[in-house]
Amino acid sequence: MTMPLQEIHQVYNALKIKDMPREAFVKQVQDLTSQSGVQRDLGVIMGRKRAEARNKMNIDRAIENGRG
Repeated sequence: MTMPLQEIHQVYNALKIKDMPREAFVKQVQDLTSQSGVQRDLGVIMGRKRAEARNKMNIDRAIENGRG
């Protein structure tokens, strides 16, 4: 669920260091909190987890083959 615009503006106003324009901040927060943004990020995380599991399996197999 996307964060309400009023809350985003409150967060921006509370920042001590504003290193981007308000409009860019709002757009980025909306993207990060939208359902499509969450699904995209989850897909990236799951892809990395699968790659780590494959790498571990390959390492374990190589170690096992080296022992035999």
